[in-house]
Amino acid sequence: MLILSRKADETIVIGEEVEVTILSIRGSQVKLGIEAPKDVHVFREEIRDDFTEEHATHEPVGFERLGRQSVETRQKGWSGGANSRSI
Repeated sequence: MLILSRKADETIVIGEEVEVTILSIRGSQVKLGIEAPKDVHVFREEIRDDFTEEHATHEPVGFERLGRQSVETRQKGWSGGANSRSI
């Protein structure tokens, strides 16, 4: 595991296409902005874990279903900007 320290408004680059920016820090909560191609699936860990549990006990639905929800959220945007999404 790589451990990095960042302050608000600083960015981490992953590979050629993914950027993670620290948008704000309030107490123990850190708000991240993630810029990634649409084909890169980005999920909170608990969403991924829920998917994994569902996959083990029900019909497989694939990450594509979650990816569609992610894209829909991305298209709607959030108060952080037109290209931002909150998942």
